[in-house]
Amino acid sequence: MYLNCALQDDAIILATALAANGEVIITGDQDLLTLNEFEGILIITPTDFLNRYFPTR
Repeated sequence: MYLNCALQDDAIILATALAANGEVIITGDQDLLTLNEFEGILIITPTDFLNRYFPTR
């Protein structure tokens, strides 16, 4: 897996999500957010998570 320099510091987050079979990474980190998804794991902001999984009526 190749990660650009900006994502090298975030590699542990991505590896942990993969190892845990995560479905979503919730973050405010702009470098991660630019990916949108990684190996099938959705990467979204806290606000997007709440809107997606806990929509208001």
